[in-house]
Amino acid sequence: MESVDPGVQPQTFEEWCERCQKEIPHFKFWYTTLQLELLVLIYVKSLRTANFSLYIDCLTKLAPWFFCLVTFAQHFKSLIEEMGNPFLEDSKDNTRDIADTAVASSVCCAEETGKNQY
Repeated sequence: MESVDPGVQPQTFEEWCERCQKEIPHFKFWYTTLQLELLVLIYVKSLRTANFSLYIDCLTKLAPWFFCLVTFAQHFKSLIEEMGNPFLEDSKDNTRDIADTAVASSVCCAEETGKNQY
């Protein structure tokens, strides 16, 4: 355990995490995994609470995680731009699907595609 000299300000939790990520690869792996899991939980919360701004914010943060499927990330970008706010009652089009068929097929094949690319 690290001690702090009197009169010296201790590190914040964020500073400690940044330092540990640089120094300890195992810590970086689990910290990154935790960040992805938290994003997925926030995504689920946005769907369950119909919070559109949280939904868009979360999709924007999740998009880089789909780097291995370039078209998947591009579909997310176009989905965010074109979809509008489906949670509003006065939405122009309440009948359209949330995901394009190309996005849906990409999601269904993502695990197999990832295994083939690996």
